[in-house]
Amino acid sequence: MTCPSAVLVGAAGSGTSEIGEQLAQHCQVAFADIDLACSKLYRQSLEDIVITEAPVTVEEAIETGSKWLLQQPGFVALPPSAGCNDAVLAALQAKSTPVVLLTAPLDELARRAGLNVPRPVGLGQIRALFAQMAKEVEQNYRRLDPIIITEALNRPEQAIDEILTAIALQ
Repeated sequence: MTCPSAVLVGAAGSGTSEIGEQLAQHCQVAFADIDLACSKLYRQSLEDIVITEAPVTVEEAIETGSKWLLQQPGFVALPPSAGCNDAVLAALQAKSTPVVLLTAPLDELARRAGLNVPRPVGLGQIRALFAQMAKEVEQNYRRLDPIIITEALNRPEQAIDEILTAIALQ
């Protein structure tokens, strides 16, 4: 069986990297995410770019890294904030590779992103900001008419089968 490629997208905690790695392993094809892109392009992880005075901004790294990812074979996972970048969305729309949107309830996304623990009031409305970004990311990706898979991390084997079947039907 020849496994096609796909671009996995979703909010933080939706499982794009985990499911993408499992899909790639299942199909014996390559997998790439923003950490690989930043390592190749900048010789730094995205985390290092965030916390150091890197020669590139986080926004530039995400945009350039996402565009680099869209040129890679196999399965790729775009970072959540790529869904808020018009240039990345346009590049994704121009690509003929299927887009798979992974979704989950907000409480589950927040738990996976570590936002289910008490935080000091001084940090502000982190959960509210997270909810707003998750909603915006999902709305932006839904405009691309993606394959939608809900709660993939709760049932990864079934999600992989659903993704592969949906891709084959396109």
